[in-house]
Amino acid sequence: MHKMGIFNGGQLRHTSRTHLTEVFGKAGALYHDFANGIDERPVIVERERKSVGCEQTYLEDLTRPAQFTIALYHLVIELVKRIRKADFRGRTLTLKVKYADFTQITRSITSPDMLTNKDQLLPLAKQLFRTTRQEEERAIRLLGLSVSHAIGEEDGHPHWVEGTLDFLD
Repeated sequence: MHKMGIFNGGQLRHTSRTHLTEVFGKAGALYHDFANGIDERPVIVERERKSVGCEQTYLEDLTRPAQFTIALYHLVIELVKRIRKADFRGRTLTLKVKYADFTQITRSITSPDMLTNKDQLLPLAKQLFRTTRQEEERAIRLLGLSVSHAIGEEDGHPHWVEGTLDFLD
């Protein structure tokens, strides 16, 4: 390509498909299409969900215990909706707290049971939140909750089975 005066993607983008095909064959058409953002291959998404979560940044920092309780309740309700929508099953609840000075902490707890409903999640969320209030009372800018450690994950690694390949002699 350098012999053709093409040194970057912008120059490749302005080179005709016909010329690139003459020089590079079928690959020339691919070079032209990719340089111009054309890719007709179907997108196949096969990603295993690792967690489900939600968070809320508040317009005004939370400073009172009643505000904390109400905020946690609303987060749990939203998290339950997302868990159901994703049909997700996990055992670890993580709480994220960002303070008004933008410092952030997280706390997690793992349950022996799958965490799927408000009656399971709310007490755990409150328990995690209490562990963050050991220090002086600080204004809170953001709260977040997520559930992870999905079925099939052990020690943080997804469960998988190694396959085999047959080689011909």
